[in-house]
Amino acid sequence: MTSTRGPDCGIVFMTEGVLLREMFASPLLMQYSCIVLDEVHERSQMTDVLMGLLKKIAKKRKNLKLVVSSATMDAEFLRDFFNVRDKKDSEPGSSSVIMSMQGRTHPIEVYYSAEPVADYVKATVDTVIKIHENEPFGDVLAFLTSQEEILEALDTLRTYAEDNNQKNKHRRHFPSGVQAANLNIVPMYGSLPHYKQIQAFQIGDKNVRKVVLATNIAETSVTIPGIVYVIDCGFHKLPHFSPDVGVASISVAPISKNNATQRAGRAGRTARGKCYR
Repeated sequence: MTSTRGPDCGIVFMTEGVLLREMFASPLLMQYSCIVLDEVHERSQMTDVLMGLLKKIAKKRKNLKLVVSSATMDAEFLRDFFNVRDKKDSEPGSSSVIMSMQGRTHPIEVYYSAEPVADYVKATVDTVIKIHENEPFGDVLAFLTSQEEILEALDTLRTYAEDNNQKNKHRRHFPSGVQAANLNIVPMYGSLPHYKQIQAFQIGDKNVRKVVLATNIAETSVTIPGIVYVIDCGFHKLPHFSPDVGVASISVAPISKNNATQRAGRAGRTARGKCYR
């Protein structure tokens, strides 16, 4: 937090907006020797502006170190973009390099709906129920765009879970032949109190399938263990400025290909996974 920064502070964590304000006070960021820009694959407007400004600063400050990291971004594109060495320079080669580390991911099967759905919140709920009654045991992570959509799906699924858990007292298998399991539905979004967010990371009881309804906070910011199935609605919320009325708002927009790849990767952390788009 920038508000608690002292003279002995060695590392500062900040958002893109705070870093941009730092540039207003010090255009060359002389107070920093190394800048790490994380999760650039999200390609928000602020991130793109920062990368352009940091490239200009790197041309002026040869000793400044820039670390740009992402799990899915095109590394060659970033290397060429941040190459600030001119052909006239005495040192040959590029001023930027690629450092890659292979992640431990398991194979992921991706499934698509046969045709566009009219209501992706309802389709997400239906997919959760189908997975629960037809797929082997494993936790589910479903992506939705906002707290309102999560609460809407949460009410429907908790009603189903109560009925399902009651019926499981008198059955061992679903009609599909899959072993019957209880269902625990937990939400995950930014404004959720901390003690409720922890529920998404807790290991459930035996024979209890956990379903996490999350915004894109679960895409890169956190890793939830035990996820085998991912349901991707294909949308997220982005800040949008309307020049006609001069008002900034947040609107629902389709996710990028890199975002979709990142979401699907959440299913293959511990075992073979499946992603439903």
